[in-house]
Amino acid sequence: MILRLLQSVRSSHARHGMYGISKKCCRPHSSYSQKSLSSVLRMDLVVDKTGKEIGQLWKDYHEKRDCISAVILDTRYDELYAKSQLCPRFIYPVPKNGGYQFVYSEFSGHLCFFTALDTFQSLGQNAPFLLAITHYPELKDSKGIVLMRGDFTAELVCLVACLHLFLLSVSCSICLSVHT
Repeated sequence: MILRLLQSVRSSHARHGMYGISKKCCRPHSSYSQKSLSSVLRMDLVVDKTGKEIGQLWKDYHEKRDCISAVILDTRYDELYAKSQLCPRFIYPVPKNGGYQFVYSEFSGHLCFFTALDTFQSLGQNAPFLLAITHYPELKDSKGIVLMRGDFTAELVCLVACLHLFLLSVSCSICLSVHT
């Protein structure tokens, strides 16, 4: 079943072009506190644009940068956020070297952090994260979109797709919460 879900992630990603992924890997940010959208986007330049236009600008801008990005519809983000509050911790199987690496994720507001499960088990909350993504909901009500971006390494690109697949999948009726 896990293999089918991961294949679904790959085929869904290919069909929908949902995530804008640059070719290079990012250096991690020095700080991952929640920043406002206005700290990364000149809001005065997009005030008269539609959500679709802003989304295209967001994708185009991040395509040239060393990060992953997405534009999420407001209704999908509402569902994702509600489930992230219900199940703030989750474990994802990620293909690696012919097997799987299990990756632990934890939401904190509009941020989501990923770390290797074995590292989290040994270091707990002090474990370094592999990926951090930030959702910017500031345009949700006015433009119907939530912008997302985060740093990644080549082997972790599939994590964000897994997050959306597992937490937003219609067939996923049971949310498994990881208790520490």
